[in-house]
Amino acid sequence: MQTCEGNRTEPGQGIPMEKRELTATHRKLLGLLRRSGSLSRSALAAASGLTTAAVSMMTRDMLNLGLLEESDRAQGRRGPPQINLRPAAHAGYVLGVYAEYDLICLILMDYAGQCVAETTLHGDFRIVDSVADTLADAIRTLLDAQPQARDRLLAVSLALPARFDGGAMPVWIAPGLAAWRGVDIARQLGDRLGCPVLVENDANCAAIGELHFGSAAPDDSFFYLYIGKGIGGALILNGELHRGKQGNAGEIGALRTRAQPRPSFDDLHDCLLAAGEPLPFTTADADWQALAASPAGEGWVQRAAGELYGLLYSVTALLDPSCLYLGGTLPAPFMAGLQAAVMTQTPAPDDDAPLTLPPVRLSTLPTQNSAAFGAAALALNQY
Repeated sequence: MQTCEGNRTEPGQGIPMEKRELTATHRKLLGLLRRSGSLSRSALAAASGLTTAAVSMMTRDMLNLGLLEESDRAQGRRGPPQINLRPAAHAGYVLGVYAEYDLICLILMDYAGQCVAETTLHGDFRIVDSVADTLADAIRTLLDAQPQARDRLLAVSLALPARFDGGAMPVWIAPGLAAWRGVDIARQLGDRLGCPVLVENDANCAAIGELHFGSAAPDDSFFYLYIGKGIGGALILNGELHRGKQGNAGEIGALRTRAQPRPSFDDLHDCLLAAGEPLPFTTADADWQALAASPAGEGWVQRAAGELYGLLYSVTALLDPSCLYLGGTLPAPFMAGLQAAVMTQTPAPDDDAPLTLPPVRLSTLPTQNSAAFGAAALALNQY
């Protein structure tokens, strides 16, 4: 496995970090342990559908690699207490980054899936002299305050409002980040930091975060509609992100272009300004609550809910998911208003066999950092 700085070795272990040859099943067990905190081998077998013997063998591998550690003891109904296992938090760290034209969010996550540090930079990032230098400087500043993570950084994962053509490099980035177009950010940032860099669509990252650390079941199938400056979507099938042939599966924003009114923060921003409403300087829910209850705010919610319902109805007709999630950076009071308003919408009256939307749930991830959180989860799941 590629590492940040050559053949580093875990404390107390003689196995270099690049020797972590983990299978998909190893990673599944790690994911279950991160969600639960700790589990006994028998409980892990029940949760994964594997035999206890297979779980014992695979967890032994990860104990030897220093990726797992023994924790407390679980008392069963019969027999002696069972020793619980948990991910070794200091086995490595990953960094999730979400970039938009006016902010950059960074989240540092340990190997157990716990957020160790986070920061948000505000500014105008539409035009920068060097995208890679801007990001690298922000990352180094965060890592300088976390020396235990600086030398064990496994990977950086960057969430962008981007589309792909089957490769790892985006072929399109939202208009607000025009200066980022054509930049091989993964290579340039990797050269500066000395570790692998992943680039993924922001909606895909947020959906992965919901799958691994939110309320979704590990083997769930759902559609995640991401509402940020624009709109996007992601499809999870049987507990796995479905990217499609080119990497753009779920790109629901293509169905409602920027030339149209759309349920997005930029659209809300324009609507409130046109109504003469002063916009808050912070993302705090309390600052947006009054706006959500204002005539302009309520009017936007009702209009946007109709647009959102049409998109979700199309998703339901095509994919029949078990659940629909709403998430992203839209302020929470408006997100909750959209959820409630969508549930009151009805199909067109001339539809003699209308479909019923599956449950529409709000993402449990923090609104401002959902994409960065999911980006970290993506890197953690791969490394």
